[in-house]
Amino acid sequence: LGAGSAVLGALVDEGRRRGATTAWLQVERRNDRAGDWYRRLGFTRISGYRYRVR
Repeated sequence: LGAGSAVLGALVDEGRRRGATTAWLQVERRNDRAGDWYRRLGFTRISGYRYRVR
């Protein structure tokens, strides 16, 4: 595992230790690389969003 995976894993573990049953995060829809990484770590996409700039 890389450093990012280790840190995220530690955060999720600490949340569980404190009684959390879910972990939520946000990734911009077009950031496929990050979305793929989170899915590999066990997260599931439940919705999407994108920024609109005028």
